[in-house]
Amino acid sequence: MLKSFCKPTIQNWSKKDSIQIGNFMFITKIEASHSFKSDEEMNIVIDYLKSIEKCDSCIMNDVIYVKFSPNHHNVKCCEKDMNSLKLQSLRKKILQQTSELQNTISNTRSSIKLHLKSQSKSQAKYELKRMKRAQTNLDKKLAVLNNLEQIIEGIDLATDQVEVVNAYKDGLCSLKKELGTNENVEQVAEIVEDLNYYTNKVTEISDLISGESL
Repeated sequence: MLKSFCKPTIQNWSKKDSIQIGNFMFITKIEASHSFKSDEEMNIVIDYLKSIEKCDSCIMNDVIYVKFSPNHHNVKCCEKDMNSLKLQSLRKKILQQTSELQNTISNTRSSIKLHLKSQSKSQAKYELKRMKRAQTNLDKKLAVLNNLEQIIEGIDLATDQVEVVNAYKDGLCSLKKELGTNENVEQVAEIVEDLNYYTNKVTEISDLISGESL
């Protein structure tokens, strides 16, 4: 009976808003619950999938994630998964923010054109300043996104902890250099706060391996 739920469940999860890391995918338990009639049914199926190693679960920032794969067995969460999941979650968040900023810039550009046509130069000037602020913010977030992707790629290719540390270091050094060129501290305060965890993580791993501080 439970076996018949396996394939449809994995297929349904694959179609939902998930995060892919290598050959595996991660979905929040809340999102996973939409494939079931009740939480009780979900928990029974997930427990069965865990017992046959078709899925596993972990907690990141008080959110429960389910790890699964449509094509692979022996699914188990590990420390490398957690590090990658944290970075991928941040990447997803920044992607959403960049999309919103791009929409804001596009809408503001259209608004400026309308104001110029109606001879509302003062309003057009105000909207232009607003668009420039949004563009500056977008450029910074794209720089963060680029560095995050470098870190993620480095971790995916890493074969040991030393290479993981170097992947963090290289990406974060580039990121700090980029953020250091920004004169408006408020524009990057949120990004820096989001990245504090990763800076601390790099220091912790580096100290354990080499005894040196970043």
